Order: sequence, then C-alpha cells, then structure tokens
Amino acid sequence: MRPRKYHEVINLPEEADVKTAKSVFNNGILEITFNKKAQSEPKGRE
Repeated sequence: MRPRKYHEVINLPEEADVKTAKSVFNNGILEITFNKKAQSEPKGRE
C-alpha cells in the first residue's frame, strides 16, 4: 500500500497570528490552530 499525498492551500483570515501555529495529527486528521493577533487599542480620546 502506497502512502497518500494530499496538498491544499487555505487562505487565513487577517486576524490569524501565524507565529502561534500549533498542529496535531490524530486518526488521519490534521488540526492546525492559531491565536488571534492582539488588537491595538487606539491611543488618546475619540
């Protein structure tokens, strides 16, 4: 039995922080999680 190869490109939302990516492969399923980027608070008054 030959191993299968699979490739897919997925566009991530802007708020995904790719530096915090964590992946888990379990029962043939690859799960990748990201934290959200820190929101910059506006300085001063509105």
